Amino acid sequence: MGDNHNHEHGYSFADKLAESKYGKILWFCLWSNLGMFVVQIISSYISGSLSLLASSIDFVSDAINYGISIYVLKSNFSIKAKASILKGFTILIMGFWVAYEAFIREATSVVLPDSLIMAVISIGAISVNLVCAVLLYRSRNKDSNTYSVWICSRNDVFENMLVLAAAGLVSIFSTNIPDIIAALILVLLAVTSAYNIFRYAYLDLKKDKKNI
Repeated sequence: MGDNHNHEHGYSFADKLAESKYGKILWFCLWSNLGMFVVQIISSYISGSLSLLASSIDFVSDAINYGISIYVLKSNFSIKAKASILKGFTILIMGFWVAYEAFIREATSVVLPDSLIMAVISIGAISVNLVCAVLLYRSRNKDSNTYSVWICSRNDVFENMLVLAAAGLVSIFSTNIPDIIAALILVLLAVTSAYNIFRYAYLDLKKDKKNI
């Protein structure tokens, strides 16, 4: 009878159960990203790697995004869409931050980072982000908010793979150029991801207006 009552209001017991599981996944991803932020920012100073530093900033940015997602989990389409827009801008800012650091600081650096530390930390980061992306995959198309959260985790997997590849190339060729190339790819990924998030948010805002 309680289940039928929930259906009358458009919110079933199955919906509540799914939302509860999704909330737990978001909390797991939040703490995992905060943990990797601490690990990477310490490792970046030990190794002298700007790529790890940029990646650590991205981890804390994602943790904030997961926190926003938890906050708006039970909100309507309009609030979720606006939160997604904020996350889209965060992705853009982080992408251009990586590009700025790569071109301004790495291009003028004469000290090569420790590629072994870069590689080891990147493998750990890939593992964490891959787990988060897999856990978030099933819920990615519920609305713009769930899509933007999944996009963040998916992009992080590619980002850390690029850092790992850059570490190998830096080790082989003793140059910072691989980091610069990786930065350009990261910027392109950030711009396209933000565009998709904005598009989903716009559709959700239109959907919410129709339901008023």
